[in-house]
Amino acid sequence: MKFRVEICLGTTCHLMGASELVELERQLPSELAGIVEVIACSCLGACHNRQYGSSPYVRINETKLISEATVQTVTEYLLQEIGENG
Repeated sequence: MKFRVEICLGTTCHLMGASELVELERQLPSELAGIVEVIACSCLGACHNRQYGSSPYVRINETKLISEATVQTVTEYLLQEIGENG
């Protein structure tokens, strides 16, 4: 299983901490190394309904949207996914 992790770097997400998420790939535990591709996006469009307080946003494999994302919450989600599907 591989994961494509898109990090929104739009203005609001950037101000709310997305810049820290760019380091996600370097902070992954060994069981996720090599199966996670981290991509910076200019905007995911997730706050189009004025959901600015839920930033930053991360989208995984074009289906799962994580709001108020941190390195920890994204890592926990990925570990849960490989546990369920591994």
